[in-house]
Amino acid sequence: MKTILSTAALLLLTLTGYGQAKTTDRRMLTDTEPAIRQYRVEEQKAWEAKNESLALAYRDSVQHSIIGSYIEDHTFRTLDGKEVKLSNLNKPLLLITSATWCAPCVSEIPALNKVAKEYADKVAFIVLFHDTKDEKLMKLAKKFSSPVMLVPSVKKEEDELTVAISGFRHILGYPTNYLIDPERRIIGFSQGAAVAMTYINEKGEGVTTTQEQANELNYAKLKEQAEQLLNHTTSMSAK
Repeated sequence: MKTILSTAALLLLTLTGYGQAKTTDRRMLTDTEPAIRQYRVEEQKAWEAKNESLALAYRDSVQHSIIGSYIEDHTFRTLDGKEVKLSNLNKPLLLITSATWCAPCVSEIPALNKVAKEYADKVAFIVLFHDTKDEKLMKLAKKFSSPVMLVPSVKKEEDELTVAISGFRHILGYPTNYLIDPERRIIGFSQGAAVAMTYINEKGEGVTTTQEQANELNYAKLKEQAEQLLNHTTSMSAK
């Protein structure tokens, strides 16, 4: 296990060192893309080799690369035509990447609406879509509550896992949540959402997650992330 972690750590130092050399003050999210792509390649190789420990170590390296990096002061144009400049938000941001065809993304909407209403005055919520402003997105948009700002892609990327809007680039699929403080530093990162489903566990037993249970799990996760943003912002103000 020590050898596995050392291998991943060495790759981490090699790849992230390049990004850090480009900026003396802040490591930008855009600088992490080469490292993240390499980690994803190595993670897939490890899964194919049935080396779970190494695969998970590379997955952790992706998270380590992202957390602590900064995003630029992007200006997004929402689905209803409003411009949103991040520096004008004056509060922490939960930034989510999504797609209309992503089942976990759709499953997460009720919980997101609930949390957004509870924290609307303290946290900003923006969803960036892989989709352009088309009929499918307009239909899905009706499911979101007003505190959630929806941003379509101007041009749909050929890679279905990529979102590129107003200089912001994301290459890790959906849904992915970025927890961003008022200084535009990423303090948290998560992927995935609960969905209603039935699967067979290791004992051969059928296990069912209902939509109600999925909603509860998603709500708990999103609420925890909103609280993390608030606690971090409070600690920043106290310094």
